[in-house]
Amino acid sequence: MNNERKTKKQLAEEVSRLGERLDLFQGLVENSPDAIVMSDAQGRITYFSPGAEALTGWTAEEISSMRAADFYQGGAEEAREVMRLLREEGQLRNYQVSFKAKDGTSIEVYASFSLLYDSNGEFSGTLVAWKDFSERRQAEEALRETEDRYRGLFEDSQDAIGIVTADGRFLDVNQSWLDLLGATREQAMDMNAADFYVDTAGRDRLMDEMARHGSVKDFEYKLRRLDGREIYVQLNITSRQASDGTMVNQTIARDVTQRKWAEALEEVVQEFTATLDYQAVAQKIADNVCTLLGALTVNVFRLEGGTGNLTPISASGLQVFQPDTESFLSRESGISGLAVRERQAVVSQDMLSDPRITYTDDERAAMEQAGIRPSLSVPLIVKDRVIGAVTVGAAAGRDFKEEDIDLVRSFAGQAALALENARLLDEAERERQRPEALYEISNRLAGVHDTDEVL
Repeated sequence: MNNERKTKKQLAEEVSRLGERLDLFQGLVENSPDAIVMSDAQGRITYFSPGAEALTGWTAEEISSMRAADFYQGGAEEAREVMRLLREEGQLRNYQVSFKAKDGTSIEVYASFSLLYDSNGEFSGTLVAWKDFSERRQAEEALRETEDRYRGLFEDSQDAIGIVTADGRFLDVNQSWLDLLGATREQAMDMNAADFYVDTAGRDRLMDEMARHGSVKDFEYKLRRLDGREIYVQLNITSRQASDGTMVNQTIARDVTQRKWAEALEEVVQEFTATLDYQAVAQKIADNVCTLLGALTVNVFRLEGGTGNLTPISASGLQVFQPDTESFLSRESGISGLAVRERQAVVSQDMLSDPRITYTDDERAAMEQAGIRPSLSVPLIVKDRVIGAVTVGAAAGRDFKEEDIDLVRSFAGQAALALENARLLDEAERERQRPEALYEISNRLAGVHDTDEVL
């Protein structure tokens, strides 16, 4: 009797605990924002949670006469496919499917399906819980659209933009960046930013600025393109944290080479107007051209009217032909002589093997020792008269472009004016002194009868 009462007591406790669990589960189901739906073996909906009502717009009463297949955008055919997969797998997790809302709109959901069985193990229906991811998908689409929009701005920007790691590896660059450096995307991705720096001192200053401020603004620096040409850029760099937590530098580079060239030419013009010393002007020209083009050597030559030789009046970089010495070039020799003879700019990728250009043995030896191969020479022309040349020599691999020729032409024009002005001033001085000389001679003739004394 006691055992029977104990068994009944235990049974009551178990029923009570089961009721508590049912209340708990019911509370979870009723308060879940997700849709929870049950249907019987014939597909009729037997339970429709408040979450399902909120997501679809239907009420539990309204769907009591509906079948589960009525909710599929694909209708009964899609419902049968889901049941086929469900019977094969036993359950489906995060299955992407589209359901119909009351207003006819489509609800994109991730659904989890389970089969239900009765106490005899017979199939009794299905349980499905689903979460609306329409808003998430819309947010993802909006994010993709934003990324596409900014990607378009990134790629179409006239400024060169690059994403660079702290150790100089390129993560991404736009087309303007590739054009700036004369590289393909594959080449850029295989290189380090340091490969394009011209001098380490400038890079050290740049790195110091980044370390102290985390950014740099309007920092002007010289880069070397893959074709060897040196360009001036204005850098704006901001350090930021990438999604993986690493620090990267967002770099915007603007080519200011033309501006730097114009400023350098203006310096020469100011020098020209401030002094009558043509050699000072010629030296300024040689120095500026050498710096702007990153050349090994630059010479300004004057064509001597009597001999036809080319005399160096200024030199910058390697002193292959030094001014204020007895060195000179024959008009028939070198790329400078060729430019003078042809009265036009001459470019040679390797002037030592160029069949158009000849050198004496000493001149060739000097060029070989200096490592000069590519060369550019522009004649100095005033009033259709050739009076000299500006000649640039570079290391192997340099490819002189049309803009390089235009730059040298601009400086050559100033050099020609300086030399012509010097010639005119010299002639004017001689003309000024001529009457004085004649007057002195006439005075002597008037007072002295010995012609040897006068002469």
